[in-house]
Amino acid sequence: MVETDDGWFRATVLDRWPTRSDSRTAVLAGKVYARDEDYTARVTYAAGAFNWRVQSGDQTRVVEYTAGQDSLAAESDAHELTWSKSTPLSAAQIKAWFGKVVAEPAKASSSNYMTVAVVACVLLGLLNLVPFFMAPGSVFGITFFAALLLLVPAWLVAKIGGGE
Repeated sequence: MVETDDGWFRATVLDRWPTRSDSRTAVLAGKVYARDEDYTARVTYAAGAFNWRVQSGDQTRVVEYTAGQDSLAAESDAHELTWSKSTPLSAAQIKAWFGKVVAEPAKASSSNYMTVAVVACVLLGLLNLVPFFMAPGSVFGITFFAALLLLVPAWLVAKIGGGE
């Protein structure tokens, strides 16, 4: 089992690797997976039995390929490359296995972005009070423009609902 920002997944290390005709796709058992993400993963906690050495702080490069809800991951470091196949686990399945309710992953709300933007604008205004009295015209214009750069993206996220 692997926990990510997207929830819990059941991962199986593959003894037969997928084939790749190019860097954008991988094929396993006739199913085509499209390249999705390429990132560095870091172990924050490890418990249980592994067929390799793992400890907190370990880092590995991960290239993910997806097909529907299934995903393949090529994980590599300086010493080895492994492939795994992952499928999502429902909260009900985890409760059935462990008898515990799984908390849903925390999602940032658009109001958080706006709150941060407003606080940043207040700090921006306070930090520019003294310069404002020395050169009010130019400082006001620059401060106003900077405040817009902080507020407009937060407002757009709230309006479009990207933070929900």
